[in-house]
Amino acid sequence: MTESYEAGESFPVEDDLSNPSLDISGSLKETGSETSKEKAALKPSNPWLNIWIRPRATIRAIVAYDPDYKVSLIAGAVGVLTLLDKASDKNLGDKVSVVSVLFIAMIFGPIFNLIRLQIMSGLVSWTGAKIGGQAQSREIRTALAWSEVPNLVSFGIWAVYLGVVGEKMFKDDMVFETDAEVATVQFVLFGGTALATLLGLWSLVIKLKALGEVQGFSAIKALGNLILASLVIIVPLLALFLCLFLPEILK
Repeated sequence: MTESYEAGESFPVEDDLSNPSLDISGSLKETGSETSKEKAALKPSNPWLNIWIRPRATIRAIVAYDPDYKVSLIAGAVGVLTLLDKASDKNLGDKVSVVSVLFIAMIFGPIFNLIRLQIMSGLVSWTGAKIGGQAQSREIRTALAWSEVPNLVSFGIWAVYLGVVGEKMFKDDMVFETDAEVATVQFVLFGGTALATLLGLWSLVIKLKALGEVQGFSAIKALGNLILASLVIIVPLLALFLCLFLPEILK
């Protein structure tokens, strides 16, 4: 039998939220669980190793999973290594203690390198778009950061340096008492420099392939993209230098 309602009467409305037979929270939990499982399934397998030998496939998997995955960790670690190298080149140990050098590297290295990475990613994205690139700065940041993984081996090199050479790594006066000590230090420095150079070259190869993957470029075109981004910084600085100092040089 059909129920009829007089004009002005309110129709009964069934409130789903008040219906105890509907477990909305349960369905939401199930959906969230499915989403987590789907994301976990996308997590790249052994990216720390695979980036060495399969950079395109690895960076593609990382970007699909999470473009920010371990980016800050890698960039921060590379920043520490960069400042250690700078401190050694500038003989910073002649001015401050080795503990202070290590403290400066661990605190300021990550900050400076994260800022540098952010700026470079933006420039590569902007200049890359002019030549057909398709990646946003976030994906480019992923590629640039993960391409530095081989350079993280330099932490082992620095451990050997500090174990053999000690605080003299940061000083101008590197004098040793015996010929055996001199020969050992020379061997360690030469071996460390050679290994770091090889790691840097392989890192560049990975960078070109990883950047090419996210941009839709070949490795050669990715190199051109990096050069264009660098010129955006170099050309204005060169112009400023010429404006400031060329008149004095020509006098």
